Amino acid sequence: MSNPEIKQKILKLLEKHYPKDFTIQEVANESGLHRNTVSTYLKVLVAEKKAFITRNIGKVNLYSFSK
Repeated sequence: MSNPEIKQKILKLLEKHYPKDFTIQEVANESGLHRNTVSTYLKVLVAEKKAFITRNIGKVNLYSFSK
């Protein structure tokens, strides 16, 4: 799977379940991608303002689709 495909897969998952927010591990479980891969691409999507951090629970960030 190439870089744009991975980003798109994560983004579609977030958009499909909007306004629910997800931890990195939940996105990894739902998408079938490795948690480290999801973490990397979520950082990119947040930087591009296509996703955002909805809240923090301890050290865990929760992410959602940015409308």
